Amino acid sequence: MLPINKHALARYNGLFDNQKYQSLARSIADDLHIERDTTHVADLMNAVTDTALLLCQHSHYKDAAVRLAILCGQSGISVATIDRIHIYLLIYQRFGEASADDFMLTAKALLKAHELSDPLKAAV
Repeated sequence: MLPINKHALARYNGLFDNQKYQSLARSIADDLHIERDTTHVADLMNAVTDTALLLCQHSHYKDAAVRLAILCGQSGISVATIDRIHIYLLIYQRFGEASADDFMLTAKALLKAHELSDPLKAAV
């Protein structure tokens, strides 16, 4: 394992707060009106973890923030829950880094695009 990845894992583990993680998972499940222990919630939380590792500078997760934004957009996650995910990711974001902010803006843009797709199709 590369030294930078060892450092990234150590940083992630040092900042990880299981209570906040579980609370976020419950928020996602509530938002989607599904059980907490479903595959869909697990997939979203894995994407959140991947993005947190990106923010800790792990080299294996370069596009994690974009993948999380796409998954949120496709799932119809609410703006309030996107904001909760963003706040959670800020735990890991270093000064000068923008990936958590990029996630939030991209996820909200995709959500809005998804909301507008049906009215646009009907208008055409």
